[in-house]
Amino acid sequence: MGIFRVISASVLFCSLVGCIQTNPTVDHQQLANAFMQKGDIAAKEAKFTEALAFYESGLSHALNLPDKSDMIVDFQAKIRQTKAKSLVYHFKSHQDATSVDKTNLLPATLETKDFSVLQSYGVVSLNRIWTDSKIDNLRKFFGMGRKITVFPKSGIEFIPNGDQKLISRVVGPAGFLQSDSSKIEAYSGIYLFSAKERSANLIIEYPLGELTIEASVPIAFILEITTNGGCKIIGLLGELNFYMADKTSVTVAPGELVFAMDDDFSRKMNVELSTLMATSSLFTDFEEPPELFKKMRQQALIQALRTKRHYRALVGDAKTLEDFEVQVLEEEDLVK
Repeated sequence: MGIFRVISASVLFCSLVGCIQTNPTVDHQQLANAFMQKGDIAAKEAKFTEALAFYESGLSHALNLPDKSDMIVDFQAKIRQTKAKSLVYHFKSHQDATSVDKTNLLPATLETKDFSVLQSYGVVSLNRIWTDSKIDNLRKFFGMGRKITVFPKSGIEFIPNGDQKLISRVVGPAGFLQSDSSKIEAYSGIYLFSAKERSANLIIEYPLGELTIEASVPIAFILEITTNGGCKIIGLLGELNFYMADKTSVTVAPGELVFAMDDDFSRKMNVELSTLMATSSLFTDFEEPPELFKKMRQQALIQALRTKRHYRALVGDAKTLEDFEVQVLEEEDLVK
């Protein structure tokens, strides 16, 4: 009986050892090579979504190889090339790359990460080029050429990935198209642009025209699209030079407000920066303040020390270059 137990135990032990020994190990090299071949075949047949999936799977195995650097670089190059080929393939027969024909939209998995979202709240939707999407906790980026819609009581703050250092902050309702890292087409809404390091000149297209902004950093200013298609500009930090297409220009200092129409700028007026920063949703509705907020507050303090008389007023649109919509508030209006 004792011998039987020993034999049984030996058989059991051998069975367990046999199970352990026959458990297959993952051959990452072989799987990486297989996914590379499958991806190459799919890409050759213009099945770019499938090819991208194969390359990304192969990359996950290449990351587990002991000598992995070369293969990782190969897979990353294949992924970039596949995304580029997909864009060319889908748009080579279209002159207008911003077509809203949804039958020609690219899969969201192919969207390029040209801009990183720093902060957002509410509802911010992405349209054009790739399938419709929204900014949320899972998607903190968007590609160049996207049309962005910022719904009421919503906002977004983003920065281009690369050498450009310009940070853009937008509150809704707003609509804009980021056609380049330094060019934005603004249809509606209120924007805060800031940069603490040198960037390329910013170009802003608005319904009535186009502005080129030149300045030495650090800079910050607010731009609002008005109901008549022009835009309202308020300087926050730095001396900013705004140029129209015909080279008509204006220089805006912190605390100065000016309207840009179709062919000229309005005369300037001054606004109290401390009140603006305490009440504007560009400052109050985001979790974190703008990056240059301390410097903006310093400018507000300098302005307050220089100002002898204060008036509370509401500034609307510019009816003409010399005629603003300004309502000076009396004490009883402030109570209301």
